[in-house]
Amino acid sequence: IYKLARKKADDGRLRIKISQVEMGFDEKRAVIYFTSEERVDFRDMVKSIAHEMDTRVEMRQVGIRDEAKMLGGCGVCGFKLCCTGHLTDFAPVSIRMAKDQNLSLNPSKILGVCGRLMCCLTYEQDFYREMQKTVPRVGKAVNTPDGRGKVIVADFLRSKVTVLLEGEKGVNSYEAAQVSLVYPPQQQGKGKGPKQSQRQAQEGDEPDDDDQPEPIPAELLKP
Repeated sequence: IYKLARKKADDGRLRIKISQVEMGFDEKRAVIYFTSEERVDFRDMVKSIAHEMDTRVEMRQVGIRDEAKMLGGCGVCGFKLCCTGHLTDFAPVSIRMAKDQNLSLNPSKILGVCGRLMCCLTYEQDFYREMQKTVPRVGKAVNTPDGRGKVIVADFLRSKVTVLLEGEKGVNSYEAAQVSLVYPPQQQGKGKGPKQSQRQAQEGDEPDDDDQPEPIPAELLKP
């Protein structure tokens, strides 16, 4: 039935991909699973297959992740796909999680076999969100024992940061507890007198570019 279903889909020029076919023990009922990016009228296809195979045919459209769960496979880690092994539902995954974990935004690194963001990005997200409260992120301006600088590497697992110091002082690594964030002038002036706030603004505190929105690759915006 699988080959017949593919042939009928091609003959009818239906933009669908046949994923899997399940047959009942009595071979009187067949369920055809398929994926498609649009709504498809497959009534003629069902009638044709049912007539040729003399069986009841049902077609069910599934998502791209459900298809990967049915077919199985191995992830980039070398283990069986999480969705095939132990996941019972699919938690929402966003590109923000990859950024929080300092992962490369290269699609080959963060996309699963289904072409969507890997489900495992959610496993350690709570840890990284908690660590961001104590470890400055990449791009943040910080004060260090050797002067002001900008974070170029944030090691959440070791609670360390690598800072590019101002004034050609080079690059040094520090414990997270040794550095403090440099806030923009409008934040530093909160709760202080106007003269003090104006004086701090004239010192030229640099705004934090990391708070600006970053463009997201179009291929990662798919649900």
